[in-house]
Amino acid sequence: MKNTNKTVLKTILLSLCLGVSAVIIKGQVGGTYNLSHNVIAGGGSRSVGAQFTVEGTAGQNLAGVLSGGGMYSVRGGFWAFEAFAPTAAGVSISGRVLTANGAGIRSVSLFLTNATTGETRHALSSSFGYYRFDEIAVGQTYILTVHSKRFAFEPNTIVIKVTSELTDVDFHALVAES
Repeated sequence: MKNTNKTVLKTILLSLCLGVSAVIIKGQVGGTYNLSHNVIAGGGSRSVGAQFTVEGTAGQNLAGVLSGGGMYSVRGGFWAFEAFAPTAAGVSISGRVLTANGAGIRSVSLFLTNATTGETRHALSSSFGYYRFDEIAVGQTYILTVHSKRFAFEPNTIVIKVTSELTDVDFHALVAES
């Protein structure tokens, strides 16, 4: 009895598979062609028709190289990678404001101006002279200026073309604090 049930089940499954294959073959005989994003079997093959040849992995129509001939074209292959592009994430510009003796100077104003847009950002140096500007766009040119009521700096302005994270962009006062 068990063998009979298995035989009937196998016959039904085989009939269903053949029925699906017949529909697929019938769909490929004429009219428009559409390869879906899904694939049941993993593997590719070569298909040749009257006016077209397709080589690659079926079901991966969004990847690889575009192949075509006559009125038909198919994108074949398994993986396609997009070219790397800069991300929107910004970088930082940081450094210290120091006396001529190398001690940090607190509460010094620093201004970072985008040379293209004119947008200006402000930072104050910490008690040890550190400052930092975050989320700075890569590929832009900036003008960084330091200003203090007690100290003079030479140069007091620098121009920076930002290509990556910048650290140790330091300003040194001309004369040590007395």
